[in-house]
Amino acid sequence: MENLLQKIDFLMQRDGIKSKLQLSKAANIPYSTLTSLYNKDFKKAKLPTIEAICRVFGVTLDYLCRDEITDPNYGLSPLSSSDLSEDETQLVEDYRNLNKQGQEYIRQTMYIAKQTYKKMPDISDLENQA
Repeated sequence: MENLLQKIDFLMQRDGIKSKLQLSKAANIPYSTLTSLYNKDFKKAKLPTIEAICRVFGVTLDYLCRDEITDPNYGLSPLSSSDLSEDETQLVEDYRNLNKQGQEYIRQTMYIAKQTYKKMPDISDLENQA
């Protein structure tokens, strides 16, 4: 079983966050708050602090706070939505497996691709509007 601090350390390594200072900035919480989690009693952490850390890593409160839950994907919505094709589902799964730098690279690439390869309306749609 892993405790909250061990899970935070794991998630930092997984996502390429190299320091507690970097995590505190990403979570928008004071560095002193984060260090007190490590140096004092993490069981006294306030809910908004833990929620902010969860948002950075894309994990649930249950995963982070319950020692017996070891799967970081616990409680996340499955990607079996009928709205997504197989390719789209694979893209989302691949994106989730990237660290933060990889995800940022994909977002930047997607922005450029949207500007360059924007889908145009079908001719039949234009004819129907006329």
